[in-house]
Amino acid sequence: MCGRFTQLHTWEELHAWFSLSGPVKAMPARYNVAPGQQVTILRSGDDGLDAASAHWGLIPGWARDASRSHGLINARAETARQKPSFRTAWRDRRCVVPASGFYEWYRQGRSRQPWYFSAGDGSPLALAGLWERWRVPDQAPPPGGLIKPGDMLESFTILTMPANPCVHPVHPRMPVILHRHEVRPWLSRCHLPEDPFPAGHMNARAVSRHVNSPRNDDPRCLDPAPTGPDFGLFAPGNGAA
Repeated sequence: MCGRFTQLHTWEELHAWFSLSGPVKAMPARYNVAPGQQVTILRSGDDGLDAASAHWGLIPGWARDASRSHGLINARAETARQKPSFRTAWRDRRCVVPASGFYEWYRQGRSRQPWYFSAGDGSPLALAGLWERWRVPDQAPPPGGLIKPGDMLESFTILTMPANPCVHPVHPRMPVILHRHEVRPWLSRCHLPEDPFPAGHMNARAVSRHVNSPRNDDPRCLDPAPTGPDFGLFAPGNGAA
């Protein structure tokens, strides 16, 4: 799955890497993006690839309320096109979520050690996603209380697939990461790649448990994890990339 990620690249860097259209936008650094938050996504626009803000946790257009959105932060790439919650978005509303890296947690008994995965060359990761547009019903409690009945809420989910050898020791699944040349074909209704992003193009390192709380969104989330006899798995950088 993918339950947290970072967005640390600047607008200028994303503009250059994705060939975005439109004016420069303010993008504060995000060290711990969590479900239920507003997030920058990219999708096809009239003049190219545009950036937009969307709620993380897809709400199907037919939903009566937003109660299920936190459960729809991810969709399995193998089955999303058939699922009622995702099949319309699969056909008509695809997106890419720009990320600087993502977190997964390795369970050791009752403890959970966070690991951070990023591109080996420091470039943005293009996570394949789906987005939806939902009209807030008159009686529905809006998520976060920031919108009112009758408003349109745009939301998204991140597609996942079986993990590559870099991620698999920590978690059996990972986000679908597109190569740069695969971004526009995906948005134009082409198929997803069958193979995961190459493990040799990724870095993995254990990080501070400061990231465990979604309330923490600061550079300390990426501090190195302390090592010790209960650290387990593998040392950061050994066999992970």
